[in-house]
Formats: sequence, structure tokens, C-alpha cells
Amino acid sequence: MKKVICLILASVLIPMALNCPFAASWLEQKYGQEWWISPENDFSYGEFNIHMSVDNAAKHYPSAPLSDVTSEIAAGDYQRIVTFDTLVLTFVSSGSPFGLYSIESTDPSLITPRGLRVGDDVIKVLELYRTPKYIENNVWVFGDGGYEYFKVTVKCGTVQKIRVNCVM
Repeated sequence: MKKVICLILASVLIPMALNCPFAASWLEQKYGQEWWISPENDFSYGEFNIHMSVDNAAKHYPSAPLSDVTSEIAAGDYQRIVTFDTLVLTFVSSGSPFGLYSIESTDPSLITPRGLRVGDDVIKVLELYRTPKYIENNVWVFGDGGYEYFKVTVKCGTVQKIRVNCVM
């Protein structure tokens, strides 16, 4: 019970703290500033890697049936979105072959290179990724400059969804 209360408080207080200079400074002192999100080390999730081809990604699709496959043009790029029950893969092509652009999942069996999975608590997020760039609507956003490479959706102090993005 004590852990549940702590996690709920953390999921409420940490977003509030990021908006308060004193509290944000304390969080950075305790957990450090956000660790650099590295393409070599962080742009994968489970068996999937950013820039992976459609054919290579297909080798790792879950055994669950596809929920949906859509293709569209967005910002001048062609997108192919492959959706399963707990996994969404977005492939993008800018005139070259499609490459994996984003990986989003609610599947606890997928693990990030740093060891985070759906079901982990916010304390583990802080230990592995440090203080987020910002938090909006329960989504913890990590990135560099104007880019948002890594997002974690948190509810009641527990990771509900993880998304890894790349900017091409």
C-alpha cells in the first residue's frame, strides 16, 4: 500500500515539480539532467530498431494478428502504419525505401536498451532516463533540442506505454 501511495504521489508531484524552478532544480540534483538519448544505444525497442526495413521488421512481428495497416502521405513523406493489439510501427519513406520511424507499445515483454518496460514504476524511469524534458497529459517526453525521441505514458505511477521516435 505504501508503494502505491508513493507512486501515485510521484506521478502527480513530478509533473508539478517540473514547472517550479526550485523543485525542478531538486529533481535534477537528485536524478540528474536528462541523459542524452543516443541513436546508437536508444533507438530500439524489443527486437525493433529505428531505420529497420519493412522486411526485417516483419521477421519480428508478434504472432497476434494485424489490427490495421494504413498508408498515407504526411509532410511530403509516405507513411505506412502497421498496428497490432499492443504494438504500432510507423515506417516512413522520403523517396528511399521505407524505414522504421517510430515504435510504440503497451506490451510488457518488450524492453528498451536501458531496461525499461511497460509496468515499471516512475522511479525506474527517473533512474534510467533522469528528469524528462517536460511532462504533458501524463506523457513524459525526453529529447534533444526540438526533437522528442522517447516518450513514456504514465498512469498512477506506472509506465503504461513507451514510444521511441527518430527524426529522419
